[in-house]
Amino acid sequence: MEPVAALVLCAGEGRRLGLGCKGLLALGGVALVCRQVAALLEAGVDAVHVVTGHQSEQVAAALRGWPVRLVHNPDWRSGHTTSVLCGLQHLPPAHSALITVVDLPWLSSVHHRAALHTWHSRSATTHMLSPVHQGQPAHPVLIDSAVVQACVQHRLPPRGWMRQYPTLCSEWDTRDAAHVQDIDTPSDWAACLQQWPSSPWGA
Repeated sequence: MEPVAALVLCAGEGRRLGLGCKGLLALGGVALVCRQVAALLEAGVDAVHVVTGHQSEQVAAALRGWPVRLVHNPDWRSGHTTSVLCGLQHLPPAHSALITVVDLPWLSSVHHRAALHTWHSRSATTHMLSPVHQGQPAHPVLIDSAVVQACVQHRLPPRGWMRQYPTLCSEWDTRDAAHVQDIDTPSDWAACLQQWPSSPWGA
């Protein structure tokens, strides 16, 4: 089995939210980016890379002392895809990638551990694996090193690769909304603060 490097996307300015980089928002006094890194390390990934952009210095300060590699995306204003590709091209060679976003506060080590178990148990013909919640694409997405290389070479995000090679991809249905319950708007964040640490769907 290939080692797995996690890629946490933490580059956007959260324009709809209006509170700056989402990864710097804190729950229980702990920044979301730190919570996500901790969950991934506890789940047993072999390395964690965090892609930064907006407020990169503040994100670096929040993660000082954590065993992570920071990858700055100078083109972060151009959108999510540039951060994915920037992160992929800095992963160590011969590693699979687990890709997730920073603003999924209920996504824990339990979820990442289950994703890794599903990945390691996949068929030999599966090169990409992603969860789906009630028909909605979710995180984390996992791809093997061959797909990492193809995405970087062709400047193609993983979901674009999936559309080209659907027979080489697998999905797993999850009933757990933690895979999709993100923070996009002020009302999302207000609800999160009110409900934390209980999950909003009663799980």
